Amino acid sequence: MGPSTAKKFPTYEEVCEGDTQHVEVYDMEFEGDEATYENLVKHFFMFHDPTTFNRQGFDMGSQYASAIFVYDEKQVSVVDKIISFHLYYPLPHFYLLTLIIERNCHSS
Repeated sequence: MGPSTAKKFPTYEEVCEGDTQHVEVYDMEFEGDEATYENLVKHFFMFHDPTTFNRQGFDMGSQYASAIFVYDEKQVSVVDKIISFHLYYPLPHFYLLTLIIERNCHSS
């Protein structure tokens, strides 16, 4: 996924090079209530490190930015709530670098 200024329809290999303004994402359809969405976001933070800039594990580059794409204000509110009360990195020298991005940008 990338912003409207990103390269249209890049290949996976092009995204891996880090020059397309896209990030690697898992795009899924969600049909559930707010409590279920909250559990999904909490699960995201359990396996995803939101404290490293453009990096996940040994993979580095802008395509590994930490991002959550939201569809509406209700989802923004849930993500903000979880980030505000984030318990996984309670030490003051950790910063959450997860971006919250509206899902109206192109997904190719």
